[in-house]
Amino acid sequence: MPFNIKDLNPPARFFYPGSKEKEWIEFRTIPLSKLREWRKKTTVPKVEYHTVEGIDRPYRYESEDVNDDKLFELMWDYQIHDWNIKDTENKPIPCNKESKLLLISNSLEFSNFALSSIKKLNEDEAIRQEQSEKN
Repeated sequence: MPFNIKDLNPPARFFYPGSKEKEWIEFRTIPLSKLREWRKKTTVPKVEYHTVEGIDRPYRYESEDVNDDKLFELMWDYQIHDWNIKDTENKPIPCNKESKLLLISNSLEFSNFALSSIKKLNEDEAIRQEQSEKN
């Protein structure tokens, strides 16, 4: 299978159902490298000491605090790659981080479309990998 080294994770275009103007949104899946990068940016190690009955010294307890809001922002800003969509006045909505987060956070219609599109992307990728392994 040939790989495009310049673009290992190309976006896929999904046309918005019922759109008269052929509105579309491009989504992409999240590669492991991005998840690792974001984990570093959104996770803070935390250490606590607890006294335990019968033990002379405190027990060290390590955990991590994850900034879920920041992780949510990074994920959606990456997964929504580009779009051609308009507002109710037929003006183009800019494809920037603020617009992406506004729509994904506040529009049930938009978020349902985004989630179903990404689910389809993941299903198609699983089928492609399965077929590749058979060859």
